[in-house]
Amino acid sequence: MSFCNTDILIQNIQFLMKANNITQEKLADILGMSQPNVSKALSLKDKKCFTLDQVVGIANHFGVSIDFLVGNRSAKSQETGPRAVADFLSKVIENHDAKYTTVEIEETVYELKEHYNVFSGPVYEDASPEKRIVSYPAIYFPDYWQLPDPADVDRDTFDEMEAEARQIGNESRMKPVNDFIRKFIQIFEIFDNKGVDEDAYRTVVDNYLSKLRER
Repeated sequence: MSFCNTDILIQNIQFLMKANNITQEKLADILGMSQPNVSKALSLKDKKCFTLDQVVGIANHFGVSIDFLVGNRSAKSQETGPRAVADFLSKVIENHDAKYTTVEIEETVYELKEHYNVFSGPVYEDASPEKRIVSYPAIYFPDYWQLPDPADVDRDTFDEMEAEARQIGNESRMKPVNDFIRKFIQIFEIFDNKGVDEDAYRTVVDNYLSKLRER
């Protein structure tokens, strides 16, 4: 397999295994391999490597991307670009995993002023700072799903939903995301203020991410 640095791949797999208490025997069962072959594939000295199908299986089991496993940071700009962010947010809203509201923030705005000159065309003045209240759409992931207003649904539907809430609670599937974000913000602020180096920061964040599971 030549599409990645195998040393980085092995290091990331070993990190995920340790963070999730996965033994070589367990990983072998997950991938349909023998334990000795897993051991060889995890050895930096052995020439044996995981196949592409096995790498995909590992990524799916731990809930991470193949880019993460192989240490590909070049995809980061595309993953966080305007189109990718807009696509993600629209999908979580459509799936009712996220809700939205509006917040107002005072901003300092530098806005170019354009004038049109019939002889020379558009003329721009230097932007001057202006304090302005800007309204933003704010998207959030509720920790708890809410029962509908009894007036909006029939009685049987409401009773069924209320019974479910009483029996298993009303925790949303996005609550772990909020738990992650709360912890992430703490370590990010420490890292952003030069309190830890990047390697330590990445290790902590990757550890937090490895504990998230799809459900």
